[in-house]
Amino acid sequence: MNKTKLISRLTPYRIFSCFFHRDDFHKVLIPPCGVLLLAGLLLCLLSTPVLAESEFIAIAYHDVVDKRDELTPDGVTLDTLIDHFEWLKVNGYHPVSIGELAAAQNGTKLLPDKAVLLCWDDAYVSFYTHVLPLLKAYHYPAVLALVGSWMEPGPKELVKYGNKLVKRAKFMTWAQVRETASSGLVEIASHSNNLHSTVLANSSGGKQPAAISHIFDPATATYETDKKYTERIRKDLQASSDQILQHVGVRPRVMVWPFGQHNMITVKIAAETGMAITLTLTPVPSNTKKLQEIGRIYPSNNPGLEIFRSYLNKEIKPSV
Repeated sequence: MNKTKLISRLTPYRIFSCFFHRDDFHKVLIPPCGVLLLAGLLLCLLSTPVLAESEFIAIAYHDVVDKRDELTPDGVTLDTLIDHFEWLKVNGYHPVSIGELAAAQNGTKLLPDKAVLLCWDDAYVSFYTHVLPLLKAYHYPAVLALVGSWMEPGPKELVKYGNKLVKRAKFMTWAQVRETASSGLVEIASHSNNLHSTVLANSSGGKQPAAISHIFDPATATYETDKKYTERIRKDLQASSDQILQHVGVRPRVMVWPFGQHNMITVKIAAETGMAITLTLTPVPSNTKKLQEIGRIYPSNNPGLEIFRSYLNKEIKPSV
């Protein structure tokens, strides 16, 4: 019996043992109604399991390509991804959905042993062409995070990806996102509307992620006020939520922070806009007690199985 199930069995027993094994129990007078109340309480405790904290590992993939010469630092080849999936299957790992994490958090369901959350950021078209068929074949759930401002331009236009311009066609269309959502395997998440960029953050010309920085205005030598900063973040997340509702038919309940960068203010605003679950890039094991900041491993440089194994070992601090 695993530890969680053992706790669910022992807790009611220990509570009542503390009462009935009192040295002066023979002096305690329990009226008939009290006996009924105690019996009812015991029945409730025995029928309501007390769930222990459930740990899981989250992994943040990005692009998936056919050949090694097409790789970027955050991409993996299709062959490598298949190796990862097969290794998870053979070694008894269980990819879980956001719904399963939420159920474990509220105490209605236990996570399976060796739980893994599979995520894909940026909504590359390779998710639709390469990843979705694999998810269906393995019946693995996943999270797909998209950036709203990258979805709007026409197929022949360019979008600003970080500090460079890339073809809009590199990312999924709304029709592909809808088909992906209809599979029942993929949670569509927000990756912000237009926060996947950097902003001028100081007078020295330094730039920082837009989600966590107060913008510096060189014309007035002033910083964005706390109020303006909060309004900017709230407006962006609300726009993203509205856009996904319009095109997919459901509001996102998951926010994936661009560059993994966030703070207490952004987490609070995300929750207020319906996204109480957020994903970061802090490379640590996660647990269902803290779904508001899920840490994720970030595979880079097309990691082989030896490195991939280290991601799933909670005793090994993964490379960043």
